[in-house]
Order: sequence, then structure tokens, then C-alpha cells
Amino acid sequence: MFSPATINSTPAANTRNARRRPRPTSSDNIALQPKAKRQRSSLHDNTFVAPDAAPEMQEVVKARKPSTGVARHESIAEPQGTIRRDLTVRGKKPKTVERSGKGDGSTILTSNDVYTVSRLPALPDRLQSTTTGRQHGAIYSDSGYALALTTTHAIVWPYALNTTTPETFTFALPYPAKHTSEHLPLGSLVSASASTPEPGLVVVMPSSGKITYWESIASAATLDLIQQQRHGVELTIPGLLHGEVVIQILNAESAGFLLSFSSGRLAYMSVRDGQGRPAISVQFLRGTSGAGNGGIFGSIRNALSSSSWRGDLAAARAGPSLKPGERDIVSASSKGRLQAWSLHRGGHNTLEAEGDTRELIVDELKRTDKSLASLDLESFEVLDFSFAPQAGDREDSATLTYRDDNGTELLMLTSLGGHGICRYALVQVFLRQREVIVGAVHHLRSYSTPVSRTSTSKPRLYLPKPGVAAFVVFDRAVVVTSMASEPDSPDQQLGGIKYFEDVVDFRTDAGVEITGSGLEEPHTPSHGGEDSRSRRHKAKFPAVVLLVKGGGIIRIATTDPKKFAAGEAPQVTAKSKLDQAVFFGILENNPLSFTGRPEIQFSPEEVGQAALQLSHEVLNSTTTHIPSIPASIEQNLRVRAEALHSLATHIKKMNVELDRLTKWKLLWDAEKLNAAKGAWSNYDALISSKPAGDKRSLWNDIVECLHEEYKLLPSKEFGEVDRVRHYFIHDIHRFQMVVPWAFQAVKLRYEESELRQPKIIELVSEANDLLIGALDGAYTFRTENLALYGLQGEDVQNGILMTNYDRLPEPWTCQLYMADNAKRQTDLAIGMVRQYWPPAPGENQPDPDVVDKIRLECPEMLDLACRSTTEKCRWYLDQDDKKKHSHGLQMQHAYFKVRQTQIYNLSEIGLVDEGIELAEKHRVFDTLVPLVVEEIQRTNEAIAETESTPSGDATDLKARVARLQAQVEGYYDLFGMDWARSLYSYYIKEGELFALLSDNDSHQKYLTAFLRSKKEYAKVSWINEVTQEKDYHRAAAELIDLGLHRERDLWSKKVQLSIGKLARLAGRNSAANGLLVADKEMRETEAQLEVIRIQGLVHRHVRAAVKGAIDDTAERQLALEVYDNPSLRGKSALATVLHEKLGWLLEHKAMGALDLVDLLTLLGPDSRGEGGGVLGGEEFHHALLALNAAGPEGGCGGGV
Repeated sequence: MFSPATINSTPAANTRNARRRPRPTSSDNIALQPKAKRQRSSLHDNTFVAPDAAPEMQEVVKARKPSTGVARHESIAEPQGTIRRDLTVRGKKPKTVERSGKGDGSTILTSNDVYTVSRLPALPDRLQSTTTGRQHGAIYSDSGYALALTTTHAIVWPYALNTTTPETFTFALPYPAKHTSEHLPLGSLVSASASTPEPGLVVVMPSSGKITYWESIASAATLDLIQQQRHGVELTIPGLLHGEVVIQILNAESAGFLLSFSSGRLAYMSVRDGQGRPAISVQFLRGTSGAGNGGIFGSIRNALSSSSWRGDLAAARAGPSLKPGERDIVSASSKGRLQAWSLHRGGHNTLEAEGDTRELIVDELKRTDKSLASLDLESFEVLDFSFAPQAGDREDSATLTYRDDNGTELLMLTSLGGHGICRYALVQVFLRQREVIVGAVHHLRSYSTPVSRTSTSKPRLYLPKPGVAAFVVFDRAVVVTSMASEPDSPDQQLGGIKYFEDVVDFRTDAGVEITGSGLEEPHTPSHGGEDSRSRRHKAKFPAVVLLVKGGGIIRIATTDPKKFAAGEAPQVTAKSKLDQAVFFGILENNPLSFTGRPEIQFSPEEVGQAALQLSHEVLNSTTTHIPSIPASIEQNLRVRAEALHSLATHIKKMNVELDRLTKWKLLWDAEKLNAAKGAWSNYDALISSKPAGDKRSLWNDIVECLHEEYKLLPSKEFGEVDRVRHYFIHDIHRFQMVVPWAFQAVKLRYEESELRQPKIIELVSEANDLLIGALDGAYTFRTENLALYGLQGEDVQNGILMTNYDRLPEPWTCQLYMADNAKRQTDLAIGMVRQYWPPAPGENQPDPDVVDKIRLECPEMLDLACRSTTEKCRWYLDQDDKKKHSHGLQMQHAYFKVRQTQIYNLSEIGLVDEGIELAEKHRVFDTLVPLVVEEIQRTNEAIAETESTPSGDATDLKARVARLQAQVEGYYDLFGMDWARSLYSYYIKEGELFALLSDNDSHQKYLTAFLRSKKEYAKVSWINEVTQEKDYHRAAAELIDLGLHRERDLWSKKVQLSIGKLARLAGRNSAANGLLVADKEMRETEAQLEVIRIQGLVHRHVRAAVKGAIDDTAERQLALEVYDNPSLRGKSALATVLHEKLGWLLEHKAMGALDLVDLLTLLGPDSRGEGGGVLGGEEFHHALLALNAAGPEGGCGGGV
């Protein structure tokens, strides 16, 4: 068994793997070196491992089961092992070391102007596959290794190498915990001995007190391979009390190690004897608490009775190594009690200073932050502390120093809790021999989550050189803050120095937890040079490295320490937070969380402006997160589209209510990018199909024709020679300018050159590709993503906002000449197709496939043109400006006519069904009706023609008619009165009154409503009222009103009044006891019929006199000759009246009573000698009868 005092053990034999070159021992003679050189010629595959050897080459070695407590070498084919052999065999430093320093192979998880968070690739397979077990560890940047400890194993590997399979040393602990819930083992790497570059390892089992030490992790692995029994030095801590556990192991080399216990006791531990051989010794620090030579505590009894320390130790830290074998140690209790002493190799120690800081710190915290005034003193807690860097290592050495006349300077991480939150602060403390001075206080404003008492690791504070930036590591977050002095008073704070502070948050799901950490400081080369075999990471900037369960090895490094020392430090803005969330939140398996801290909040206006700025940067490729010179435009557009989608998704998760204008602008930006994707896809397919040497397209003409104001000129110095590619990279935010130019470019090429028709057809095809790819992509994207952008409440149909354009700028899809040129391009395409379809053989004819392609694209182009123009009209009509509103009305009226013609023209190029579908979509019923009705008529004619032939089969045609008729029936339910009105108007226009009146009874309500809507339909409406509605009164009213006031034809008027009178009699609505009761309307009807009777009598006599006339003019002239009135000679006015009234009579125009009186009294006697006048001398009698009918009660005295 081991002695309770000091245990000495002989070092393990220096036996190595046969595949590794034996390292010469101290007894080797220098004369033996030439022998090693002669062995070069005997190297073969069994004695040399290539630098890029695959892990599977070591299957035999890996398969060997290690003995208990022996390290296992998981990946021998690791570059450094090979490098070490090259140093001996070749005698020079290999170039692979230089190349390995050029990149660490890390994956950037997030970055901004101040810091970068990256994941290092080197992680053992055991840790990658374990996300649920308990573990903790530490990072040792001075040696380049990381240490992870589980309940059963210790794992050591070089963490900073650019490899996913690092050389891993796995140690099975000799005395593992019996239960997984027990305390995790504590461990520390030990500085390498003179015979090996690899560090050693010491592990302490907290509950049992058993200690194991391996002098070299590599030696332990080699001993395992050759089945050595014992390779580590072991010891059980003497005098361990019942229930007492080790809670911390502090590496204070070269003085030794310090163990902290749950009881508050401290013990010194060394792992080497006086001759440097492996030997473990442990001794508890004894002595008085004064400045004696015996140690910190007067005795174990005094230590145990000290309530201020028992179980209350927050942290113990070792200061910089100023002298060999001596270190300054400071310990702090959670209540703020500090002690500092000087520790020497062998355990000798001297107390330097001690003091209580709680009241002083709490007073200063409350003085600098009035919101802490209500928090209780008892809630104060010291979580960790750090030594301030030495004066020579600092940018601001006047602010923080180490061990000068002011004493030992510390930076303490404190918390003051209450009301479910914790207020953290970094406090500058000077620990002197007899007093403690509290200096500057730096409040952490961005993090207030209480410390989790169940987390594996405690909060840690790191202040790496040059001391301008601090890292505060919690279980799932790291606070990065500058150490600029904070103003004292609130007034000074408003205009004082600004300092940077941000939080790197980790996800709370997927078992992500920070289980270990360590700092990296800028590397300063030593004068004596550094061992080329060292794994030490040569950091350029201050950083903290984290061991994250479920996340790997994470490095948080500052980008430029000078930014922290500046008077105006960079600030955390909404833009920087959005950048991080958008470009890094989409990374697969990213352990970071970008949901945002509740302590860091931005106003909706700030978020909106930041989102618009970021969106614009993505569109014009000015963001640093996306390469501006991509290898593939398709991939570049996809990445940029994903960025905008990520932006919208993140804003939605933030629950920030942006204003309506900002939402629409963000959506429009995303539409442009999606439109560009469609346009590029069509362009790329076209260019790929063209032969070599003929890669020019319409896009080249468009980009060249665009004014410099609407494009960014490429730079040949950067290799930007393809203007089209350059446009898609930098000018998508002006995409509304390029689409209208598709038509203009075709027009210019046609006017300025003698292009043949086949070439013009190809240009039209390319212009169609651009228009369809842009507008269809935009409208489709808009419709599908309204909810994503918080616009789900908007009334959008077919991609067009139907109402409420208030305070919105004109949408880019209808800006400038977009709508006009879309319509013109559609007209051009349809006109071209009508000219060349069906294809005809002959020279200089366009390619039939291209013509057919354009033909099939016409409906989609027409649809897009309709949508763009409709959107433009709606925007103008919704403006308060009267001129814009009037312009919108004119535009709408003009386009409605054009739209009907364009849709109808589709039927002339074999696209009837597409025309019907388009008319349905845009509710153009005046075009939909003739398309459907005429198609039914054509199909019926085709059926009749087919059935007239013996072998004709009209089954398909009949099915088509049935489908069209069912479609018509469905329109009543789908469109209601709008469809019925257009259909019935078409019937009336075409004279299809039978089709009108024989409409299906189920649609009677539509027919009745339509016929009653206008008085002009009364000639047909009365039939519907009598036959369908059985409303005789309404039929009579319509006929009588028509006959009395609007009908001018004599016969029609007589019929209408007569039938109206008959309908009135049939309805009996004005009768009493079945007897007709005369009323004003009926009396007027009777009077009109009397006047019509008299006019008819006159007409018969005059017609008999002029029956031989050849035309209307001859009739009138002959009538004047027959009934010439000599008394009117010289009376031109009366002659004119006679001439006019006689014309009305001959034209069968209904005349009023007074007009008829004029005619009867002005006609002369019959010149044929038949005696009397036109009525045989009774002209004046009938004139009096007409006047009698036109009396006050007759009401028919008016003329025509």
C-alpha cells in the first residue's frame, strides 16, 4: 500500500511501440547517432507510417483491449507522431508544420465585427457519439491539448489540429465511480517532462480520494500496446474525512497543485519528487491564519471551525509564474472572503493578504446601479475571479496592473439576485496585506439568467492578454464584453464611454451544455525558441475555447483587441444580430441559439430598418457573408434566397410587429430575388442549348442597353467580364428596370438591323422567357409567402393586392413601363403566332418548334400582363391625388377593351380552352361568354358533320359539349349575376331571344333580375313576366310605359298598348268585383289608341295614293303632289311642317295628337279629282277627334 505521506514510484520503462522510433535515453552515447542514420535504409512499411495514413491501417492496434487503468491510443496515424519521427530520421523540420498553421479547418458558427465563433474539427469519436452522459473537462492552450472526464474514462487529445480524427488517448480510470450520479473525476494535465513533448495527466477521484498520475500520455499509450501491467503512479489522499470530497484541482505549476475540498480545506499536491521522478505527495496546508510561515490555516481544527470557508469556496486561482517553483495563489469564498499567499515547490506557503469584500462590493454595485438598491445583501455571491494581466501585457496598463504598490489586482465575477433574476457584474478589486479596495465596476447588462445549480461546470471568468476583453462562461451562454471604464453617474452614463457587450447563446435543447473551457492568449515567441513538437496553438487574438457537450470544441475569438480599447467601442445593433441569425442560424447542427436575449431588445423601428438594410445588402451582394464572385450563379441566387427566407423566419420568431410598409418592402425584395432565379434558370438553359461560339442572347442586349444609372459597371481588374452574370450578382434590386427592356430590346434589334423573321422569332421567345420567369416567379412567391411576412390579413388574389394601397409605393411588378411593355410584348407574341401558325413549309420560315413554344406561352404571358396592368390600375385608383385617380380610371377603361380582344384572340391560335380559363381567372365575362357559346356551337357543327359520315365517331365531341355545358352551369354558382348578365346581353346582342327566354328554370331568378334591370329590355321582359313570373300587372306596366313614352314605331306602339291593356285586364289588379276601373294610365292608353287609329286611317289613304313610288323620297314627293295645298304657297314655314309630318306618316312613326292635327289641317285636296281631301273632306272632323283625345284627361297631346 501507499504511504500516507509521500509516495515515490519509479518511472515507467521507456519502451515504445515497434512502429515508433525509440527515443534515446539519457545514457545513450552520442557516438551511437551515426548508427541511427544507417538505419534509414532499412525503413519499410512496417516501421514507417505515412503522414496521411488512414485510421483503418491501425486496426490491429485499435483492436487490442487495454488493461485496466491503461491509456488507449485511438488514432496513431496522427500527423504529429509522424513529424516527430521525421525530426530524427531526416534531421530537419518538415514543411507540413508550416502548412498546418495556415488554417485550422474550423467551421464558423457566427461572427460579427468584434468576435468570431467557430467549431474546431478535432473531436474524439467517443465524445461525438456521446451527448447524454455526464462529462466535464478543460482546455489547455499552453500544451495544445484538451481533457474530458467521464465517470469511467479520461480522454486527452490535441484540440487545435486540422483533422476530424485526432490522436486520442483514452484512459480507463483504475477506480471508477460505482454510480453515475457520483461526483465526476477531477483531472489536470501536467507539464511535459524533459524526455517527451506530451504532457502528463493526473486524475483525482473526488469521493474516494484516489489519485493516479501518468507522466506522459503518449508513454501510457505505448505501454498499453506492449501490455505493461502498471504505468501510472497512484495514491490515496491521507486524512480524508467522512463525506468530504475534492471539489477542485488547481494547476499551480511549477510550484505544484492545489486541491480544494468540500469542507473548505486546502491541500498541496505534487506529482514529482526532488529529482523530477514521478511521485505523488499530498499535504494539507497547516499553520495560523496570520502571516506566518506555516501556511494559511492555523490547524486542521481551525480550518474546520472556520464557518466563513467551510463548503463555501467559490474558486482558487494561480497568478502568473514570476519565479521558477513559486506561484501566487488567491482563493475566494462565495461570500467574498479573499486570501492570497505565495506557494513554493514542496508545499511551503506564506500568507500575503486577506480580506472581506462583500459589503464593499455590494455598496459599490448599488451606488453604480440604482436598480439594485432593493436587492438583499445575503443574495450576493462570488462566482469566479481572474488575475489581471501584467502591465506589459495590457493595452491600458494604467487601468489594471498586477502586484504593484496597490497590491494584487483581481477581476471578480459577482452576482446579486432577487425576483427570479441575477444581476452580474465584473468588479475590480485590489487585495492588499491589510485592506481591500474596490475599483471599477462593470455591470453585465445583457445576461441575467440565474446560475443553474445542476449544471456540470461552474461559471468561469477569463481575462486574456491584453486585458481589454473579458469572457464570462456560463452553462449555456458566454458573455463577451470590453473592459472600458464605465461612467459613474447616470448623467455620465448617458454621454460617457460606450463599451461592447454581447452574449453568445447556446441552444437549450438537444442536450447542449458547456462542460469545460480554457483561454487562449496571443502567442509571444520566446527568445530560446519553442519545441517544434509542441501542440500549442499559436493564437493571434484573445479567445476562449469551450468544451460543449452536443456541440464539440467551440472557440470564441476577438477579431481585433484594439476595438475593445477604443473610446467608442463597437455596439450590439439590431443589424449585427440579424446578420448572425440570418447567415449562421441556417447552419446544420449549429449549437448556437439566435432567438435573442430578453435583456437585449430593439424597437420595431430598429429591427425594421436593420432588416431592410440587410435585405438590400443581399440583393446587391454587398454583404460580407456571401461571396460576391461566385462560381455558380444558380447556387449564389439560391444562397441569397435562403438568406432572405431566414431573415423573414427569424423576424417572425422574434414576434416583432413591423409596420406594414416595411413588411411589403421585405416581401418585394424577396420577390425580386425569386424572379431573378426564374429568369436566370431560363437564360442558363438557353445558353446551354446554344452551340459554341453562339452564346449571345437577348440578355446581353438588355444589359448593354440599360442606362448606367440602372446598373453597376463590371470591373475587368477583378475578372468581371460577363455582364449578364455581373447583373445577376449586383443589380437585382433594380430588377423592375430589366423586365420592360425585353420588349424594347426586341424592338431595337428589329429596327436597327436587317434580321430575318426566324431570328426575330427567337428573340421574341427569349423575351417571353424573361417576362415569364420574372413576373410569374414574383407573383407566385408573393401568394405563397404572405403569412411568412406577416401579411396574411391582406386581400391578395392572383398575387395582386385588391384594396388598401394606402401609403404603399407603387409595387415593382407594375412600376414604370412594366405593365405597358408586358401588354405590348404579349400582343407581339400573339401577332407572330397568328402569322406563322399553323407552320407552313418554305424558305426563311421560323422554326416550328419555336413558334409552337411561343404559342403555348401566350396564355401565361397574357395572364401576367393582365395581372400587372390590373395591379397598376388598382394602385392609381386607391390614391388620394385626383390626377392619379383619374389616370387610373382612364387606364382601366382602355385596358378592359384591350384585354377582351387579347383573350378572344387566343381562340384564333388554337387555344380556346386556355382562353376560357384565362377569362374565368380574370372574370372577363364579356369574353368568356362568346368563347364558350361559340365553342359549343362549333362542336355541335362538328358533331353533325361527323355523324353525317358512315364511319364517323362523335363520342369525344359529344363529351366535350357535355363538359362545356356543365361548365356553363357551374358559372352560375361560381360567378352568379355577373356571368348571367354577360350571357343574357350576348343573347340579346346576337338576337338569340329564344335561347334567352328558354334558359333553365333554375336560373329564372337571374333572368328576371336581368330583364328588370333596364327599361330597354321591356319588349322581352313582358314575355318573361307573363310566361314565367305570371305577373300580369308588371307585364302591363312595362308594355304601357314602353308604348306611351318610348316606342316610336306606329305598329309596335299599337301592339304594345293593346297587349298592355289586355295584360291589365288579365291581371285585374285595378278591378273591383271583376270590373275594370278606369284610371289615368288606362285613359291615356285609350287616348293613344284613338290617335293611332286616326293616324292609321290617314296612312291608308295616303299610301293608296303613292303606291307606285320607287323609294321613300319618291313616296314623299308624290304625296305632296297629290295633296298639294295651294294656300301654303309663299308660306315656307307651314310647307316645311307639312313636309316633315307627311314624312313621319309615310315612315310609320307614331305621331302625337297635335302633330296629327297639323298634318290633317295642312294637307290639300286630292289632286286626282277624286273629290274631297285625304279623308274625303272629314280631315277637320278627325282633327277634332284627335284634339279631343289629347284633352286634359287624354294626356296624349305631345308629339313624337
